[in-house]
Amino acid sequence: MSDIVRKLMVNNMMEMGKVENWLHHLSMEGIHLKKLGSLFSTFEKGSSRNINYRIDILEKKKRKDKIDFHENRGWVLISNLNDFHVFSSDKNNELLELYENPKDQMESVMSLYSKMKINFIIGVISLLVFLGLMVALISIDNFYLNMVEGYIINQLLLLIFQMYIFFSIFKNYFIIRKLKKTISEGNRINHNEPYNKNRIGLIVFYSLYFPMLIMLVCLPFIKIAKDKEYMLPYEKDQLPAVRLYDIEKNKDLVREKGTSKSDIDFLNRVNHTWSLISPNQYEVDEHAEIGSLMWNDGSGIYSPSIHTEFYELRFSFISEKLLEDLIERYVWREDISVVNKNSEYFDSLYIAEKEEEKKMFASKDNYVISVRYYGYGNLDELEDQIVYEMKRYIK
Repeated sequence: MSDIVRKLMVNNMMEMGKVENWLHHLSMEGIHLKKLGSLFSTFEKGSSRNINYRIDILEKKKRKDKIDFHENRGWVLISNLNDFHVFSSDKNNELLELYENPKDQMESVMSLYSKMKINFIIGVISLLVFLGLMVALISIDNFYLNMVEGYIINQLLLLIFQMYIFFSIFKNYFIIRKLKKTISEGNRINHNEPYNKNRIGLIVFYSLYFPMLIMLVCLPFIKIAKDKEYMLPYEKDQLPAVRLYDIEKNKDLVREKGTSKSDIDFLNRVNHTWSLISPNQYEVDEHAEIGSLMWNDGSGIYSPSIHTEFYELRFSFISEKLLEDLIERYVWREDISVVNKNSEYFDSLYIAEKEEEKKMFASKDNYVISVRYYGYGNLDELEDQIVYEMKRYIK
């Protein structure tokens, strides 16, 4: 029983001279083509043979007549991939060309050229649209925040995939245009065209491209598996979030209840999410009431609230940009100024305060935290609690 092997089809079938030369050299090594594949082709190991391989482009409506024509001249059809058909003949038969006159091949080449020309025009229009989308994506507000939260990474990976498609369309068009020019001038295809040129580069490209493609497919499923939302525990836990009791320090503090769904109180909940750039993100909401106190304006029972967003980043150089985006998103009132405060612990610390509304944004290495507190608690106490929670989580 003969051995079957599979080999990566690095060269494009439109680069007919390269593919023919590659197949010929493989047959000299005792590896003979059995079946063409778009990615991997099947070969059979045997004895070394000196075989000529030739490729013809055969449209379906004239395929049978052309195959009969070649076989009557002594060529053997080995396999096909769409319209590309590979014929073989031992060199001893002295069959060198499928057509005695190279211009006889022009009809099939022109048919493919027309298709590639249409694809080229569509590709140019699509490329311009996608480039516009890319520019819009890069210039979008809160770019780093959206990237960290995972909204942009998928689009960027999709754009890379689309760019590869455009590259293939353009490359195929120029290959077939060059082939058309060669045949129209009465010249034959160079059956000994070097096939190793750019081969290593293409192998490296595919080794990077296909893992990226797999990542593009897997990312949504990974995110679904890792994301979770649940009720904020009453007791202190390991969450990197400041709790209201640590700020208010009042025994009368009770949790304020809001709208619930699936046993989750949306006023008091934890949302843990995952992204490629930030594998651990926490969004923690807590609302409470202190029945023994009233708001100073007499509007009702004192009901403080706190919202914490925490990001554990894979790369620390993103931290400062993420802080800037968080500030831009959450400090939008013109009457609130942002102060850059010196800190012995944090790399960066920004504070915005307006009466009961207090906001802090801080980073330490590859960790970023945003705390928005509404209440009468002390600002310094809030900062101390943020430092404490960060130290507790990072250790």
